[in-house]
Amino acid sequence: MDRVEVFDLLRRLGEGTVELKWDPRTKTIVLIVFSEKGGVGKTALVNALAAVMGRAGLKVLVIDLDPRATATHELGVLSPAFSVNDLLYIDAKDPDPVSPRGLAAEAILPAGEAWPDTVHLIAAERALGNRESDNTPGMEVRLRLSLQGVAEGYDLVLIDVPPRPGGKLAAAAIQAATHALLPSTLDEDGFIGANDAVLSIKRSRLNQGLPPLPIVGVIRNIVDRRRTGLAELYDTKLAQEWPRDSADRCGDCAEAVCPHVPRLIEDVAIPKYVIRQESRSAQVPFTAAGTAEAELLRRACTKLLNHVAEVA
Repeated sequence: MDRVEVFDLLRRLGEGTVELKWDPRTKTIVLIVFSEKGGVGKTALVNALAAVMGRAGLKVLVIDLDPRATATHELGVLSPAFSVNDLLYIDAKDPDPVSPRGLAAEAILPAGEAWPDTVHLIAAERALGNRESDNTPGMEVRLRLSLQGVAEGYDLVLIDVPPRPGGKLAAAAIQAATHALLPSTLDEDGFIGANDAVLSIKRSRLNQGLPPLPIVGVIRNIVDRRRTGLAELYDTKLAQEWPRDSADRCGDCAEAVCPHVPRLIEDVAIPKYVIRQESRSAQVPFTAAGTAEAELLRRACTKLLNHVAEVA
């Protein structure tokens, strides 16, 4: 199949009918949205996908692992009584520690009133940054253990991962995930961030003796609809780096198409629209706007979710 330029994809967003094809009977996907560069739209993408899932009446859990708590604030939670920091913290002097298995259930909060009641959150707070320097053994596996028996109650779990290279919070997310999605802007930061994320995912899983993490793809994110030479260059570069027909293999599986080697998602791109900034500031889902811009963004996010459901 000939490659379609990202600008053509954006022009076609308004064509045809685009409906969510998500089977809630399938296993729960715990999806990290991860790049090792900031500013590539990880948080915006996480909450946009949550908004589309919620609009469809599906249960989605957002886990905010970024100490800046941007996803938490957009979801309408300002002062969480129990945050992901409490979930990950270990008191090394506690003579009778509580098992982390299933503990995530105690940290789950409903999103704000403007959000569908099927959207839930494990909130972040600034103190979460302390976990990056926490050398207590076992801290990085607590998120994975805490989701046991909890994630199964959701159709999708989305984890917003901070961009710190080699960070402990990123490692906690990678170990808890069942799949990864790598957003990339059409510039050097986006390209490097996705490449470095692939290395971190592989190393973190190997270090913990876990199997390779399936990567649902590299998604071109917050793409400006105006054609520029730089965007054209990196649109081509991403397609060359991760071609759909790549025969690359991770070396750890016998599947015909290796799910652990990233491939560019060629038939979807997420456009840059001001509605995302507006909805973040208002702490409401962008899907509530009812504008043509919001509808086009919904279509793009729906196509991405359909891709995740198909390949996961």
